[in-house]
Amino acid sequence: WFPIVGSQPYLGYFNRQNAADFQKKLVAEGYDTVMGGVQAFSLLGYFPDPIYSSMLDGNSKTEFIELLFHETLHRTIYVPDHSAFNENLAEFVSRHATVLFLKEHAQGELEAERFLFNEEKMSAARSEFGKFLNEAKARLDAFYASVEPENLALDVFLEKRRAKFAELNSEFQSRSG
Repeated sequence: WFPIVGSQPYLGYFNRQNAADFQKKLVAEGYDTVMGGVQAFSLLGYFPDPIYSSMLDGNSKTEFIELLFHETLHRTIYVPDHSAFNENLAEFVSRHATVLFLKEHAQGELEAERFLFNEEKMSAARSEFGKFLNEAKARLDAFYASVEPENLALDVFLEKRRAKFAELNSEFQSRSG
């Protein structure tokens, strides 16, 4: 829990080594972790939000425009303890605002159409991935219910679990390949 923003499902670090050290600590305590990077963040209107080089690096003009709309929304609307809502709202508004902006300011409709086409492809991919995750969760729930890990030797259970994850990974690779 943090003042102003409330609970967050993530932590932000300016120093990658500090993040890696904290990740190692959590893994040693038995937690699953994921570490990644972000191009931008918002200070939610409490302090100025400058444009960082990471916002420019590797982004097309259209991606930069969408990123600005996304982060500007966080400055305008932020509901503490509801990070999924905040991110989904920022994604939705920034996509639609980008299309409107491109139609008004871009070189004709072509750039807006290209952006929409790419967004539709990404949306379809996210939807397929979500379906796969839901199916995988159901299969893992059934697996854990059937193997009764408390009645197995640890090495036997871990081997069965490794095989189940390998099966799911293979299926995912065949769907996305």
